[in-house]
Amino acid sequence: MADPNETDRGSDVFPEEYSDYWAIVQGIHSEVRSDAVTLRKRKEKSETTKHVTYGRSELAKKLADAHAAARSRTKSNAKFAGVEVTVGEIETALRNPSSYDSSEDWMAWAGVHEGRWYDTHNGKVCEDDATWYRPETESASEFPADTLHQDAHFEEPKPDGRKGWNESNPEADFVWGWDPKQKDPRTLEYDDGYVGTHVGSPFSKGEASCIVCLTPQVAFVEVVEPHPDLPRRLRTSATPDGWDWGYGQWSVKLRDGMLTPGGGEK
Repeated sequence: MADPNETDRGSDVFPEEYSDYWAIVQGIHSEVRSDAVTLRKRKEKSETTKHVTYGRSELAKKLADAHAAARSRTKSNAKFAGVEVTVGEIETALRNPSSYDSSEDWMAWAGVHEGRWYDTHNGKVCEDDATWYRPETESASEFPADTLHQDAHFEEPKPDGRKGWNESNPEADFVWGWDPKQKDPRTLEYDDGYVGTHVGSPFSKGEASCIVCLTPQVAFVEVVEPHPDLPRRLRTSATPDGWDWGYGQWSVKLRDGMLTPGGGEK
């Protein structure tokens, strides 16, 4: 089990009890299984927000459109990564969710991620570098089998950066994790795990690894693809149109010496 309290001022705070975090995870997963995913959406031309519920089919279309959307500053995520993701593939991942059961699954995402996040609400572009480490095996109280744990350290312009993690278990039909994103000052009820908790449904497209990722606020479709001509991979992430998060594009370099955190980093 991860040490949940590795975070920085201004970011979402992990719940005091791990059971409270796990309840959020189960709540997201339950919504996916019941075909009614509720997300928090900014009202158009307003700083206030509303809750919107989507079925798997509608959400899959919005995510596929976001992945393929033409961008004014960059290539589309589909062209950047060289991977087309269809509505049917995303919907199948949501309808028949699965987990990662080997270290090789998470190693597809491991490496030094160098790139940018494009905020489509306010037009800002943010450097968004991170290191996703080699997965490790840990015992877990929720499952009889061991859990795979992957640390992810984000290099923000802050003294200690931001530390998150991903986990999976062969007994589960989803992956889950923690990314202490910035709190939204307009909606403080989304503290205490409701910003940083995420649940994912992984799937493959050719050589590419993909994950449909859900938080209590927003949905993402993430893709990482080996580059055909370079010793690196390309990763993308996109949120549906209408959310203020935007999309990201990265180059991922595998550096073996950097992929095993020291004991003080977890």
